[in-house]
Amino acid sequence: MKIEVSENGNLILKEIYSPIGIKTNDGETLILMMRDSGFEVCYENKWFRMQKGEIKSYRQVRDEANKKWFDNNEDAEQCLYDF
Repeated sequence: MKIEVSENGNLILKEIYSPIGIKTNDGETLILMMRDSGFEVCYENKWFRMQKGEIKSYRQVRDEANKKWFDNNEDAEQCLYDF
């Protein structure tokens, strides 16, 4: 992980290959993971993918993937290897 500081004093994290967790005093938790393209975020046990300007819940990602595979008559078990 690389840590930089911007001109206005904000922290900039780069090359994050392990999840980062942030927890409030009240116990709310946010987990951030960087991917090759985009990010994955978990807030209070709800996962989201942020990629190419879109934010989708994991349920949306899964439903879209299932529709693609079934519409193309592809092997549904292939989705296990694509995630």
